[in-house]
Amino acid sequence: SFEKQVHVVVIGESGRRDRHSLYGYSRETTPYMNAISDELMVFTNANAPSTQSVISAASSLSESGVVDIGPLKLSQNIVALAGQAGYHTSWISVPGLGFGRYNNFISAIGRQAHKQVDLMDHYDTSVVPALAKQLSQPGPQVIFVHLLGSHPQFSKRYPKEFAIFDGGNGDEYDNTILFTDYMLNQLISL
Repeated sequence: SFEKQVHVVVIGESGRRDRHSLYGYSRETTPYMNAISDELMVFTNANAPSTQSVISAASSLSESGVVDIGPLKLSQNIVALAGQAGYHTSWISVPGLGFGRYNNFISAIGRQAHKQVDLMDHYDTSVVPALAKQLSQPGPQVIFVHLLGSHPQFSKRYPKEFAIFDGGNGDEYDNTILFTDYMLNQLISL
């Protein structure tokens, strides 16, 4: 029934398809998603509208296009739409909901959620207990989880135990993909 519906939307950052083994990359960077690939809907022709996360995420979540981002179009977004449809909306943000040159547009959308959780952390692991707490709330929900993912400085985006690839050639970036795969598995498990 509608009263029991819970939807979780994960917004990743800077994860290039060509570095995911799920999409054919030679390194095993997505072992968890590979293991459940038959349960996933994997899009192979989807592309980000911009190379900048702040524009790409905002354009993907609202009526704004890459060239016409503005307050009116940002206000017409998926968070507001879910709220209008009767869902309680939550926005859990690892990068935070502050305003600055890297997150203005994303924060403007996230701040329209009924509840906002501003984690401001270096690792995405802090999102797991925040999501678990929100999942325990009653009623229909749409929970948006905004991860740091593979933002630079790559070496600061994963704990040491995820420093699997070592030897150059974008290894730190591949480690961020590996860690995001682990994080997605944790979120799916919840």
